[in-house]
Amino acid sequence: MMSTLYYCRWNQFRGGFFRSQKIQMIDSILDACREVLEINGDPQSPYWLASQMMEMKMWRASEHDVRAALENDIKERGGQSLFVKMDDDDWALRSWNGS
Repeated sequence: MMSTLYYCRWNQFRGGFFRSQKIQMIDSILDACREVLEINGDPQSPYWLASQMMEMKMWRASEHDVRAALENDIKERGGQSLFVKMDDDDWALRSWNGS
């Protein structure tokens, strides 16, 4: 489950910090997969997901780790999983299908 963190910036005119942006904390490999898929908006392979997660400094994982986490989530949660496997080993968010 993702936690909420607020990014605070220094306000030089008021001489103090203020809350400026809400940021979601990445607590698991599945959180990172969801975030990358939401940002991209298209189904992607585990290889691409892993590379983007590392490039964005969200999570460090291999292609195998990503695939195993996604498959395990579907195995454990079934239709309640946030993810769905598409053709050619691509993965998408279930909400995109409306199912």
